[in-house]
Amino acid sequence: MSGTSDLSVSMASLAPSVSKSVAMIYVTDVTRSLAWYTSIGFTELTRFEEDSEVNFGMVALGKAEVMFNPHGDVDRLVSVSGSTLIRLMRCISC
Repeated sequence: MSGTSDLSVSMASLAPSVSKSVAMIYVTDVTRSLAWYTSIGFTELTRFEEDSEVNFGMVALGKAEVMFNPHGDVDRLVSVSGSTLIRLMRCISC
């Protein structure tokens, strides 16, 4: 466990150097996700459509950006606080 602890300390020391964060969220409806995020103050940066279906979108709030994608390889679902589900995604391109 000391290796994990050392890594945690090392990563924490890098925190002040992080100036931007970009997350990819896999959603069932990109259009609705874009609409909801913009309704709470995010700015829509882009959206891509194919065959009249939005298949990618991106919003920003300050230096934080969120990308939405309806595709993904869902490995498992984890229950958090009862009914909240978080999809853990496997990095396909790594």
